[in-house]
Amino acid sequence: MVEQHANNTLRVAAARRRLVLIGAGIAVLLLAAVAATTGQGAGAFIPMLVLTAGEVAHAWPAAIYLIAAHGMGRLVTPLWNGARDRAACQFACGLAVMLSLSHLMGVLGLLSPAPALALCAIGVALTVRQVLGPPSVPSGQPLRAVSTMPSWVWLAAVPAAAVALAAMAVPPGVLWSSEFGGFDVLSYHLQLPQEWIANGRIWPFEHNVYSYLPGYVENAFAHVAVMSFPPAGEALVGDGGWRLTSAKALHVGLWGSAAWLTARAATAWLVRAGCDSRDALHAGAVGGVLVAVTPWTVVVGSMAYNEMAVIALGAGAVLIAAESDVKAKRRGIIAGLLVGVAAGAKPSAALMLAPIAGAALLGLAPVKQWRALIIGGVVMGALAVTPWLVRNAVATGNPVFPFATGVFGTGHWTAEQASRWASGHHASGSLLEQLRLLVGADPSAPASAPKIERHRGFSNPQWGVLPWAGLVAVALLWLAKPTRRFGVVLTLGSAAALGVWLLLTHHQSRFLLPMVLPAGLALAMAIGMAANLGGVARVALGIGAVLGLVLSGQTWKLWSNEGGGAPAQLLGNGSMFFTGELFSPEDRAELPIGFVRLFADELGGKVYLLGESMPLYWPGGSVYHTTWDDGPMADAMRSAPGDPDAWIASLRDAGIGAVLVSRGELARLGSSGWLAPELNAANVAELMARCRVIRSWPGRGMTLLAVPGEREDGGE
Repeated sequence: MVEQHANNTLRVAAARRRLVLIGAGIAVLLLAAVAATTGQGAGAFIPMLVLTAGEVAHAWPAAIYLIAAHGMGRLVTPLWNGARDRAACQFACGLAVMLSLSHLMGVLGLLSPAPALALCAIGVALTVRQVLGPPSVPSGQPLRAVSTMPSWVWLAAVPAAAVALAAMAVPPGVLWSSEFGGFDVLSYHLQLPQEWIANGRIWPFEHNVYSYLPGYVENAFAHVAVMSFPPAGEALVGDGGWRLTSAKALHVGLWGSAAWLTARAATAWLVRAGCDSRDALHAGAVGGVLVAVTPWTVVVGSMAYNEMAVIALGAGAVLIAAESDVKAKRRGIIAGLLVGVAAGAKPSAALMLAPIAGAALLGLAPVKQWRALIIGGVVMGALAVTPWLVRNAVATGNPVFPFATGVFGTGHWTAEQASRWASGHHASGSLLEQLRLLVGADPSAPASAPKIERHRGFSNPQWGVLPWAGLVAVALLWLAKPTRRFGVVLTLGSAAALGVWLLLTHHQSRFLLPMVLPAGLALAMAIGMAANLGGVARVALGIGAVLGLVLSGQTWKLWSNEGGGAPAQLLGNGSMFFTGELFSPEDRAELPIGFVRLFADELGGKVYLLGESMPLYWPGGSVYHTTWDDGPMADAMRSAPGDPDAWIASLRDAGIGAVLVSRGELARLGSSGWLAPELNAANVAELMARCRVIRSWPGRGMTLLAVPGEREDGGE
């Protein structure tokens, strides 16, 4: 009878949660429409509401993927069995399993609709069975779990969520200015999934060095896209580009997951510290809200990036550290799995995450458990990244290419290329100069540069007040005996993470994103323990919610300044604005991409993008290479120095009929020292002198050339 009553109580609570979530979803959708009308007048509200709803509907493959991830967590129930917060542990583990399986499936050449749908079907079926069946209670354990009822504190995140949804609906290449309109998205985050789908396999490409990174989230983008039977050649850009929104929606889902898992982790920590469970629920939500509303997380989360997977998995790792009822060895295995898969998402971010998770795992456990925790974590973490290491070792002989080239070899690169890569991805200057970057402007940056570019650490405006509020919170944790242990854990983990940023990265403010996790935890802990003095509602509302609203306001201001004050002007256009499909043939010819697409069949072969390394919207099959990869022109110039006829013959042999020269980008890269030395101004000018100009766009610094010889007659 007691068990039946408990089950009924859980069912009622679940029904209430669904109503709350439905209401929140409607509110966020309406606010997203309001966000979308920024700079376009009140009359645009209804059209923007319709367009936003249409774009949100394109998120269905991403929703299926995340639901499947939750179900996959059931497959590893023996690992987290005994956890109080079973829902959060299951989802975190399931996300790690799903990302790993997507990568493995792609590497094995199973990147096609049937296997992709089958994998998701298994996960969704497990979720449906769990939702429709009775609440599961591990044998021999009491029916107890941490409440998952949403706290009212989450309302402070609604404005930021509205911005995230509206930004998600805008096609890649527009937002955000700190990311140069999404340069990395157009260069590899979405370009690589499109190429992988075209090839039917996830495998490195010699023309795109970023394909040698693990790319677990990019693998997931490919998985999400291939589920909908995309067109051949342009899986993401084709059909109006709606699958671009699906990919972005997956990262928005990971952004929400990161906030929720941070809240659950903070709640677990507070309960360990002796906080009342109800107070812990509200205070924990403060930590999640602060992760959700920080401008940097909204900017990154609304793009097809990979950082939010790292934060979500990291939050799961610090959550399991507080689950003392789970055996030590299994806690270590789970943390190793989550951190290892986070490394599969973004290795540099995981290097910062590892000390945070490690400090939590060891700091919240007795010393006698450390051996089991360390062995379990190290072994499982190594296993989680093994598929990537094997893939790279087979492809290049270097398991961590393009890193450690001095130890494992340079693969297909020359020593000069490896040196260029290293110079562009490592810190320079004295330790004091690097410390200054953490809290101040870059003294080497032009004074005329926007503040968002000059400030490469926590002083970047997109951090808002979070770092400084987090610093105060950690200090408060040190002062109180019940929380001192947690303050020490956060201090040591954060200090080590900052050391990684200072010594092993090239100092970009975005690379500090893993720090939102300890900052959110610290603030939640400080607020939750203050609640023990009484009046949790007043404390949470007066401190946490206000902080959340302040950061939401900073996010909203940032959003409203994008796009010249009209950030959503391209909402609903998918990729068609960039490909030129929205315009008449005459207007399309005014755009380099539109012109090439319009006359692709008349160019006598492939188009080689020389200097242009953002190929996403260019026709499928276009030849390109990243800044760090030499490409066919540099290779030809190196093989036959001073012989332009040999260069042109090499292009013809590669099936290239036209060359699009981006002079401005070549000049910029040359001045930075990142460009292959063979692609110097004199050599490029010599090449251009030998070719017929098909079309020139002086305002864009681009010229389209016909490769002379056998294919010249098929030019314009």
